[in-house]
Amino acid sequence: MMAALADDSALLARYLDVVNRSIEVHRSQRRMLQRLLAAETNLGDRTVVCEITHHDGSPPTPLGVRLEHGCLRASPPADGAPGLEWRIPRGHLERVIRDPWKYVQHPEQLDWSWAHPDVAKTA
Repeated sequence: MMAALADDSALLARYLDVVNRSIEVHRSQRRMLQRLLAAETNLGDRTVVCEITHHDGSPPTPLGVRLEHGCLRASPPADGAPGLEWRIPRGHLERVIRDPWKYVQHPEQLDWSWAHPDVAKTA
């Protein structure tokens, strides 16, 4: 489990780098501004518990993610707010980091559900 946690943590960090590059490249575009505004409104300074799901059925790895100054950052999952959960398949993370530029150029192919109002269920 500890090796999986380290692997998943590194994988999530690389994924967040791609998301943040995409935010930076598209920051002035209307759709990106809407995403960021929604995330800031829904999340504030709270941490989202990110559960990386595995295709082999092993238990999800809980990690934390928070929005700070318009960028996603890893955060301890224990800091996560109740009801703020983001489940993301490990396979998606792997696809994104294999071809990061594709996803930087096409942010609609990234998983933005962490910023959705239905993720932020609690106040």
